[in-house]
Parts: sequence; C-alpha cells; structure tokens
Amino acid sequence: MNFDDNLTKLVTRGLVAAYILYLAIKIITSGASAHNGALLICIGIIFLITSVVFMIYTIRKFFMGRSPKKD
Repeated sequence: MNFDDNLTKLVTRGLVAAYILYLAIKIITSGASAHNGALLICIGIIFLITSVVFMIYTIRKFFMGRSPKKD
C-alpha cells in the first residue's frame, strides 16, 4: 500500500485541530457557569484562535506540498 504522506499529515493535523476546537468549546461553555468564568472564557478563546490558525496552516501546507516543485 502506498499512502500519500501529505494526506496523512492533513488528516492527523485536522484531527488535532478538531480536538483543540472541541476543547475550546467545552472551556467556553463551562466558563459561563464557573466562579472565574472570565478567565476560562479567555482561555477558551485562545484555544479557539489556536485551532483556527492550526487548521489554516495545515490546509496551506497540504496544498503547498502538492504543488509541483520548480527547478
């Protein structure tokens, strides 16, 4: 079996970004009912931004890796 290395990286990094996004949503929703909710919401927003940036980086690297190399 010949696996596409770029596709494997895309899927793995996509799963990591999705998990970080899941954590961000859980932190933000639990921050609404917690005693120190403002801090948890700020941390959740940081996780959310990190997830989006990581997904953009992943997609960009995937398409850059598929483009033909110039000599």
